[in-house]
Amino acid sequence: MIKKVITIKGTGKYYSYAASGDGLDFGKNTLIFSNNGRGKTTLSKILAAMAANDIDSLIERKTLGRELQQNIVVKHTDGTIVFDANNWNYNGLTSQPIIHSFDQDYINDNLFVIDITAEHKKRIHSIVLGQNGVTLSTEVTDAKNREAQASEVFRIFSRELEKKIAITGRRDYLTITAEEKPTIENTINVLSRKINAKKNSDMITQLPRFSKISTLKSIDAESLEITFNRTPTQVAIQAKNLTLGHIANNMQLPTTALEFIQTGLKQKKTDNCPFCGQAIHSQAAELLDAYGHYFDHSYLALQSEVATTCRDLRARNFIAEMKGVELSLANLNNIAAQWRPFLGDDFFKPPASIEIGPADAELNRLFNVLLSQAEQKEKNINLVPDISAVNDINILLNLVNQSIESINLYSYQLNNSISSFIESVLVASDLAALGVQLNAANAIILRFSPSEDKWCNGFYSAKQAYELAVQEHNNKRERLSEYSEQIFTTHQDKINSILQEIGADFTISSLRGQADRRTNKPYADFSIIINDSSVCIARGTGEGPCFTNTLSAGDKNSLAFAFFVAFLESDPGLTEAIILLDDPLTSMDDSRRLNTVKIIGRISRQANQTIILTHKRDFLYMLCDELSNISTLSIKSDRTNGSKLTSFDVDEDRKIDHHKRIDRMTRFIAEDYDMSVESIQSDIRKALETALKFKYYKYLTGVNTLGSIIDKLLESGKLESAIIAICRDLNRISSPVHHGETGQEQPLQSLQREEIIPFVQQTIATLEEI
Repeated sequence: MIKKVITIKGTGKYYSYAASGDGLDFGKNTLIFSNNGRGKTTLSKILAAMAANDIDSLIERKTLGRELQQNIVVKHTDGTIVFDANNWNYNGLTSQPIIHSFDQDYINDNLFVIDITAEHKKRIHSIVLGQNGVTLSTEVTDAKNREAQASEVFRIFSRELEKKIAITGRRDYLTITAEEKPTIENTINVLSRKINAKKNSDMITQLPRFSKISTLKSIDAESLEITFNRTPTQVAIQAKNLTLGHIANNMQLPTTALEFIQTGLKQKKTDNCPFCGQAIHSQAAELLDAYGHYFDHSYLALQSEVATTCRDLRARNFIAEMKGVELSLANLNNIAAQWRPFLGDDFFKPPASIEIGPADAELNRLFNVLLSQAEQKEKNINLVPDISAVNDINILLNLVNQSIESINLYSYQLNNSISSFIESVLVASDLAALGVQLNAANAIILRFSPSEDKWCNGFYSAKQAYELAVQEHNNKRERLSEYSEQIFTTHQDKINSILQEIGADFTISSLRGQADRRTNKPYADFSIIINDSSVCIARGTGEGPCFTNTLSAGDKNSLAFAFFVAFLESDPGLTEAIILLDDPLTSMDDSRRLNTVKIIGRISRQANQTIILTHKRDFLYMLCDELSNISTLSIKSDRTNGSKLTSFDVDEDRKIDHHKRIDRMTRFIAEDYDMSVESIQSDIRKALETALKFKYYKYLTGVNTLGSIIDKLLESGKLESAIIAICRDLNRISSPVHHGETGQEQPLQSLQREEIIPFVQQTIATLEEI
């Protein structure tokens, strides 16, 4: 859906239009009012060119007499459409918008307003068939061309086949199908390898088998974490707390107890208590261990443990280990290369290879990070280093080991297969028998030389293509025939229904599709029925009625509109389309407008969007009454700035003078704006005169002024006395202004705004009473 015309520059009378302000958005139904010559048609052609990606017609409308660069920007629901530098760009849109336009060009192009041509009839044929029918018609023509081409290709192949049969003497030349070729070629390869293996049996038995590759040892992350997370301070504090707690609870002299206990621990040789000699249960053992940690040289022990761990880490050489894996893989490949001539390429289908290079580099980097952290611990035994790299090392090692396991399984399977091959070929087969089989296979394969194989496939393809082309042409021609017969009948009924709906006094008959024998191009033909008489659409001879001299311009426009509407109502894609109508009532009389509006309303409810441009106010008002979801705009133009789109208040435009007076008085009461008291006094008088004359027009013949109207209504008794009194009072208020009294200033001619407001309020109330 088109949302807004943002910019039009250098096109027609749109010199430099740029949308500004509110009220310029397009809606589901957009009505654009403008007098002729302001730019309606230019805007219509811009939108049509936008939908058709038409550049030439837009360049033709470039503003004359001014050096202006063409630029058009249209906001669409899905994005922005821009014409710049002689190109349309559909930013954000997946396809060009679909717009069906009805304007004077549509009428001239399709309904031969001035003269009849073959092109008109072809376009009518396209309109009647609709997009589906046009597509079918195009498909039939294309299918016929493809049939002719396929027939010629197949005829050449058939002549060549007869020659080949005559030379070979085999009527079944083509029955040896190409599907046999891969099987025969494989048989030849297998037999050749077996014969080769049989001739080299002594060498084969000496060929090496595949061996298993050792996996890489991972690092004990848990043990490493326990060692590196411990510090002498943590060990000593824990032991000290437990020991001091025991002393406080069990020793009479805590101050001398430490020395006592330390002496006892030095004397301890067994698992018994050094003081009483009794066996120590588990809880007491833990306490003695705590004593030991507190008094022994735990710092030296932990430092020794860390040093040992660092030494073990330095002993690992991942580069060497990975190099060993790489050498093992190379050895496997070397063994495979020795067996391949006998077992074939298909026999060796290893799993994914191990990526040694990246793993080698990454393992070395991660190990250096881990070793650096371990050596920092070795230098500072109280440090708790970051050893998270060990997890990444083990992950990489695990991935490498998985690949190694896959290779090992593959090697195991290959060894089994080699054993089976040696048993079945070297032991059980006979060399002479293998040679007989190979000669037979080579004789068959001569039929499938590359050139012959290609030719045979080409023959079958040509035959199949020809048969399919014939079938496709027949099917599409039948589909088009059925569709045309149905659509032309249906379309004629729709057109006549629409003509009747808009009040036309003629119909059409014999609407049918024809084919030009000379060009083989389709066209449409029909007749006009006027007063039960048939009028053909062929060119008149001057001696009788024909299309061009029988129908008026309005009739031709009505017929074109009926064709257009029938096309839309037959279009399955109408819900996605934008309908663009540029002065659709051109040359139509007033009697057809109301029904035309109803038809437009019906179409608008189905279409994605409807845009109507018109210079007729009454038509605009009728559309406003018929349609919903309306946006209304107007086109203004002047010589300096050119044309521009402006907001257009239809409700305000439809107001008669009487309504405008009431609006002015209402606003005068509400706010102090640039309206003089004298003007309001005049509005009071004219509003009362209009209201009374409208209601009592039968009794006021020849009576015009408010005073005489009041007298006449009083005389006839048609107006209540209370309202008569109010009207006389209001007449007195407004009379000085109306009569333009001169000379001495009259008090009622110099009222202030505050003084006149009560009378204005009374006037509005009285109008409601009337």
